[in-house]
Amino acid sequence: MKGYIEIFGLIKHKTDRAILFDHGEGEPVWIPLSQIENMDEELKVNSNVELLIPEWLANEKGMI
Repeated sequence: MKGYIEIFGLIKHKTDRAILFDHGEGEPVWIPLSQIENMDEELKVNSNVELLIPEWLANEKGMI
């Protein structure tokens, strides 16, 4: 999907609106649930997932 990037990592915490995502480099970052494209995947705390998020957001959060 153009303009999106897949990022693999661990969900450290989850709220009603965002997840705290540890992508393995630097500090974990908050990702708004509204920006995650593959929401059909179960997002559970302490689970490893591959997220599909906008490239601009990954860049802004220092993930790429």
